[in-house]
Amino acid sequence: MSACDIQPSDRTTAESQPNIPTTSEASKAHPAVTLRQKASESLKTQAQKMLTRAEKKLARVKVGDCVTVPVSEFDRSRGDPANIIGIVMKEENGLFQIGSKCGIISTRLARNAFEVVKYKGLKVEDVPQDCFSVRELVRKMSVGSGQGYQRCSCKKSMCRTLQCRCFKNKVQCNSACHPQRTCANNN
Repeated sequence: MSACDIQPSDRTTAESQPNIPTTSEASKAHPAVTLRQKASESLKTQAQKMLTRAEKKLARVKVGDCVTVPVSEFDRSRGDPANIIGIVMKEENGLFQIGSKCGIISTRLARNAFEVVKYKGLKVEDVPQDCFSVRELVRKMSVGSGQGYQRCSCKKSMCRTLQCRCFKNKVQCNSACHPQRTCANNN
């Protein structure tokens, strides 16, 4: 006889056995429940202490303050800036919208993701309303072409035609292009 073959009259219930406490009675009497409640309360107080400590450590930020946003080494190349200089555009629920001279960062950042600076050269009105990821903004600010360096390997054209990758993208040739030769697309 399998468990599926048992008839409903054969099953025992908590009501038919007087010595087994119900779920609500067991939860009140068991010491693990009170320990879990105390642990939950302690966790909440610890979280509140962390928030107040962070508020004391990090300076208050208001709309219009200039900030620097660090850029991960995975989002930039060696020649790209390590930080984005931006301005606080908006604040909602503790998350900040940061804009730069090339556009707005598409994700909202928490207060611990940037530093306030004394630089006051950027204004909210100067920020274009285009949204970009951090990687795209760094590429727009880059002197190169984003991650990695662009180079050509021209031999005969002297970098004066559109066959030259650097000339085509309106970038000057650098020492990585052709170190032994001179070209017309370099100062």
